[in-house]
Amino acid sequence: MPAPPIYTNASHTGIHLTSGADDFGSLGEIFAITFHHSAGPRAKSHTQAKALHRSYQQTHIQRGFRDIGYHWAMDDEGRFYQLRPVKYKGAHTGEANTGNIGIMVHGNYMHDKLNRAQKDSLKWLFQGGFLQLTGEREKDIALIRGHQEWPGHRTNQCPGTHLMRYIRYLRNKEFH
Repeated sequence: MPAPPIYTNASHTGIHLTSGADDFGSLGEIFAITFHHSAGPRAKSHTQAKALHRSYQQTHIQRGFRDIGYHWAMDDEGRFYQLRPVKYKGAHTGEANTGNIGIMVHGNYMHDKLNRAQKDSLKWLFQGGFLQLTGEREKDIALIRGHQEWPGHRTNQCPGTHLMRYIRYLRNKEFH
């Protein structure tokens, strides 16, 4: 399966890290991947994804995070965008961010359904793509969860029913 496009510089992601990107310290050894949905609009184009990234960065800063909390985002075409370096701890799963990479998929998956490009890119992650995004092989990642699966977050609907269902499917079929 070919790798989807992966964008890592600000001209492609639409955001510039603030001086507060490292305020939460080092990520530490990666042991978990957490999937989120934006619970907002889908990113149907590269331009729309960049605008949404800027918007979410501003929202996270207003909440006191000093920068965007997710490490990666994925749009409707299955493209991945690095939003913060994986060496820095994010702010995406309260009380569980150390060693935990946050991947956000644009859209509200309580209602939206994943399209073929998104499913293919998510499958690619479980078949070697995590190494490209995080530097860790799948076998070295102990946990892959949806946001709602973390203790203290059980009443949270993130990452939405449809995305959670596909993550569970991939986790059971492709993981370890």
